[in-house]
Amino acid sequence: MPVLDLLFLFSVLFIIYLVLRPAFTSKSETLLTPSPFALPIIGHFHLIGPLIHRSFYNLSLRFGPLFSIRLGSIPGIVAKKAESSEAVNLTEELPKLSNNVIAKMILGSSEGPSDEGRDEEARVVVREVTRIFGEFNLSDFVWFCKKTDLQGFGKRIEDTHRRYSALVEKVISEREDLRKKNMRNGGCSGGHEEE
Repeated sequence: MPVLDLLFLFSVLFIIYLVLRPAFTSKSETLLTPSPFALPIIGHFHLIGPLIHRSFYNLSLRFGPLFSIRLGSIPGIVAKKAESSEAVNLTEELPKLSNNVIAKMILGSSEGPSDEGRDEEARVVVREVTRIFGEFNLSDFVWFCKKTDLQGFGKRIEDTHRRYSALVEKVISEREDLRKKNMRNGGCSGGHEEE
């Protein structure tokens, strides 16, 4: 019978907690914006689809232009602009817009067919970095997963860092060789031949 006594005690304490909780909650907790139903550990992740901006838009149709959301253990507020524009998946569009610009900034101007492989390698590294930044990482949102690498992001980041370091070393080496060659030929010291 001690199990029944324990169950009864737990039930009484739970009812007391439910009755007294409103008296001890802070005013800021009661002034939160509307929020969808949250699950205990994952929060509102069950409402989020692959296109996060589209999911937020659909939620704003149900809960209004301003609502609170919890992604794992991270609380947040979602605000919808008055005029909504066409949905764009930034994870796909960013690499298209930035690959050439970043490659030119990192690598300088292409001067021949041998640079095409290096340019493509830089595009691949930039694409991978953008993809990693745009993907959902469970460890960022669920507190007890912070120290784990459940999805292999750590390994991918290390691999991308290794490829980036090798690429930068290659570019520095090529630029030093070009500068030395130009210095021997009496050209400019900036790394590019004058026209």
